[in-house]
Amino acid sequence: MKNNIKFLIKKIQISSKFKSEYWAKATSNKNYLDIYNNLNSGDFRKRTFIRIIFYFIINIFIFNYKIFLTSEYRIYSKICKKMQKIIDFDVMRHVFTLNILNKYNLINKNICIIGDGKINCLSGIIQQNTYEKIYSINLPEIIIQEYLILTKFNIIKKNLIKIVKSSKDLNCQKSKIFFITADNLLFLKKKKLIYL
Repeated sequence: MKNNIKFLIKKIQISSKFKSEYWAKATSNKNYLDIYNNLNSGDFRKRTFIRIIFYFIINIFIFNYKIFLTSEYRIYSKICKKMQKIIDFDVMRHVFTLNILNKYNLINKNICIIGDGKINCLSGIIQQNTYEKIYSINLPEIIIQEYLILTKFNIIKKNLIKIVKSSKDLNCQKSKIFFITADNLLFLKKKKLIYL
């Protein structure tokens, strides 16, 4: 685990030339080792009784109540409870996304997630167990947070996660989730993927 984090920290300097002005500012001087730090990649708000009530009421008003009756909402409710995370607007957006993906049976192949942030999309897809492999592309700072979230809350076994350091890492058969820094995006050019 420490070697993966060290590798990603080294990649931060390399990736700086691939960042837009927005992302350069959003990730500068931020503590990316703290999963609760925003980095403009989504929130990770801790569950409290007040927040649970507040967000539930707000979500009922904003979203059609039928979404709360879906299996996708139950998936996210369960995973957020495990992570001690509130079901906020970012999570609700992915409840709808997962609902659509399931409606069209799209989570049965290799999936590529670009710019997830706080594993909002990834955590729902992992629970489906219908995908082959997941390739998640992001900035190193964001990948660090996502990797820490996955391992801290045991969302998936550590040995199923691969931090891609070279294109050869993509051949690892036992791995299910591959984290790829944005500067190595071309590693995937020969892969047949469903992009999210």
